[in-house]
Amino acid sequence: MDLNLYPVKVFVEVVRERSLTRAAAKLGISQPAVSAQIKGLEEKFGDRLWRRGAKETGLTVLGEEVYAQALLVLAEVEELECLAAASSEKRAPTLGASSTPGAFWLPGKLQQLQQIHGLRCDYRIGNSAQVSSWVLEGSVLFGLVGELTDFRDLEQREFGRDSLQLMGPHGHPLAGRKNIQGVDFRGETLLWRDHGSSTRARAELLLSSVLPHFGRVVELNSGEAIKEAVLAGLGLAVLSSWSVRRELKEGLITALGPKRWSEQRPFYLIRRARRPVRGQAALLWNFLAGTQGPTGGPRNDCPDR
Repeated sequence: MDLNLYPVKVFVEVVRERSLTRAAAKLGISQPAVSAQIKGLEEKFGDRLWRRGAKETGLTVLGEEVYAQALLVLAEVEELECLAAASSEKRAPTLGASSTPGAFWLPGKLQQLQQIHGLRCDYRIGNSAQVSSWVLEGSVLFGLVGELTDFRDLEQREFGRDSLQLMGPHGHPLAGRKNIQGVDFRGETLLWRDHGSSTRARAELLLSSVLPHFGRVVELNSGEAIKEAVLAGLGLAVLSSWSVRRELKEGLITALGPKRWSEQRPFYLIRRARRPVRGQAALLWNFLAGTQGPTGGPRNDCPDR
């Protein structure tokens, strides 16, 4: 039998909480998702594991046996993870980073890490949702993200903030306008990231009142591609202050609109909760957690309406 351990973990959590609803809350998933995992596990074993009556809930006889074995199996898995963590001390740790900190913050910090501690580190770039998934599945040791998904199995620590702002190219007709209305965006193109990006999620919230007025919306999966498109006059975009420091200083890009179209965004260092880190991994976590990214953003003289 090909048995996935995730439903087993869900089953153990249901038994511990004695409730599908409470287990769902602790796991950070929906109650129907928990029910689906239990049902799939029961199909594997060919019988009920958990009684779901109105008057009585709890383990069946088979459920008692499965629960006892599940605790042993999961304990063995924890031991293997500890061995893996110890083994990882002997090779370069791998990080995952969302595009903004991965491009504009992490390289400089890794250079400092190598100079100060002689530690080299590999890293992968994805959006915030992808990075969180990589951390949970163990394909990267730590992650740097701009959007925290509701995973109860992640430990998080804020390490810096950027400022998000609607921006356009130098000389755009809306630059300097104090009272921009939604209708002013008719015929304009909005450029933004793919789903799973924290910049995309924040842009949807910041521009919710004016989104219907844009002539078209174009989705690109690269922050650099969006910035270059804005510089070329192909559209407007919500951009990170970390990514446009040089362009703002040189007057190539300008902030648009009132202050309600800008906000500070925290970035988080994440790792799997309750997973021990030792050696180089511990050094890396403490180094990144103890450093701070730049804060603040573009100056925008347009008052909020």
